Amino acid sequence: MKPQVIIRADASATIGWGHVSRTLALGAMLQPTFQVSLFSKDLPEGLARWAQQYDITHRAITTEEEFVESLQPGVAVIMDGYHFTQADQERVRAKGTFLVMLDDIPRQDLSADVVLNTAPGITPADYPQYAAEQLWLGPEYALLHPPYFLPRPTPYKGTEFPTRWVICFGGSDQLDLTATFMEWLYPQPEVASIVAIVGGSYQQYPALVERGARLGEKVTVHQGLSGSEMASQFQSAEAAIVSASSLVFEALASGPLVLAGHYVPNQRRLYEGFAAQEAIIPLGAIPDLQPIDFSVLLSQLREPAFRQKHLTHARHSLDGKSATRLLEGIGRVLNRSRT
Repeated sequence: MKPQVIIRADASATIGWGHVSRTLALGAMLQPTFQVSLFSKDLPEGLARWAQQYDITHRAITTEEEFVESLQPGVAVIMDGYHFTQADQERVRAKGTFLVMLDDIPRQDLSADVVLNTAPGITPADYPQYAAEQLWLGPEYALLHPPYFLPRPTPYKGTEFPTRWVICFGGSDQLDLTATFMEWLYPQPEVASIVAIVGGSYQQYPALVERGARLGEKVTVHQGLSGSEMASQFQSAEAAIVSASSLVFEALASGPLVLAGHYVPNQRRLYEGFAAQEAIIPLGAIPDLQPIDFSVLLSQLREPAFRQKHLTHARHSLDGKSATRLLEGIGRVLNRSRT
C-alpha cells in the first residue's frame, strides 16, 4: 500500500484558485509514489475535475475539527492557505503527522516540519526559526502540472515581435485585468491572436465574451480549461501576460516571453525575484499601470536584443527537476519519521 499524502487547501471566487491549483500540481507529482487525497471546504467544479484527472481523491469538509479528526499518525500533510493559523498547524502536527506548509509572503507564524516557498530570492534568513534542512526554497521546487514537464513542440525563438498572445489572471480575476489587457493589446498591428483565459470563478464571463466578439476574430475567450488545455495554450503562445502567481511558473515552463505583474501582497516576492533575474518582463503593480506604460513596454519589446535577453533568462529560470526533488524530499522525511 502506498504511503499517504493529504492536502488541505480551499478555493473560491474570494480567495482564488491558486492554493488548490498548485497543491494539485504537487499532488500530481507525488501520485506515482504516494496515495494523495485533497480535503477542502470549497472546491469549484473545474478544480474538482483536475483532481479526478490526477486520481487525487477529494473529500469535502465543513470544519477544521473534522479534518484534524480524520488524520492518522505517520501521514504527510500539505497545507496551503493564509487562513490556517499557527494553532491549526499545531493541531495537525499533534496527530503525529509530518506537516509541509506552502508559503509565499513569508509568514512568521508557521509551525511546520518543512516550509515550501518557491519564490526566487527567498533565503533561510526569511525563516530564522527554521534549520536549513527544513526549508525547501526557490524555483528548484516549482509546482507544475504534468503537461509543463513536456517539451514545447516548436519553441518561440524571439526573432520577431510576438504575434500569438495569451492573457490569464487566474481563476477569479476580481479586478477584471483580463479585459483591460485584451483592450490594450488588440490594436497592436503585429498581434495576430489573443487568447484570454479565465477560471470558473470569474464573474464577468458573458461580458468578456461580448467584448471579445466586438473586438474581432483575433480574440478568443476560454473559461475553465483543464490543466492540459492550459498548458497547450501557453505552449502555443509567443507571449503571455500573467499575474506573479503559480501562473508565472506555468508560463515560464512553456517558453513564451512572459510579462508579469502583481496586484495582491502574496505575489510581491515572486514578482521581485523573477524580475531581478530578468526572467519576466516586469509590469510592476498592475492596478497602477497606465496605457502609456504598456505602450512603452511594447516599444521595448520591438527591440530584438530586449526579447532575446528575457527569453534567455526565462529559459534558465526553471530546470525541470522539481518533481524529482519533491518526491525525494517527501519520501526522505517520511522514512525518517518511521525510524
